[in-house]
Amino acid sequence: MNTALLERVKAHILEEARDERGPFKVGPFKVPPRASMALIPRTICLLAGKRTSSYERAARKLLAITPDDAIKLFYAFAWPNDLRRRYDRAMNRGEVAQVIAERIDRFIEEHQG
Repeated sequence: MNTALLERVKAHILEEARDERGPFKVGPFKVPPRASMALIPRTICLLAGKRTSSYERAARKLLAITPDDAIKLFYAFAWPNDLRRRYDRAMNRGEVAQVIAERIDRFIEEHQG
């Protein structure tokens, strides 16, 4: 698994959350704050310099993770219950970004053997 890339993604999302207005900016794209399934894979591709029409597949390959692991990372419905509840209740970009960052941290921990 490409842990270094995931750490960069987490840092980028947290930095983007500093501006509380509007959607997250991922390169030329604007992603709604609660769209984890778009935000995480698009940020992975942006930081890796990968242009594609299938962000999820490309991000999965860049991270070297399985399709099942991609679902567990990219989709909030597949996150641990406590994170999913906090994500659903998040009121601003900062809260959303913090929950996503925690999901990334847990994902890395789960895959470090």
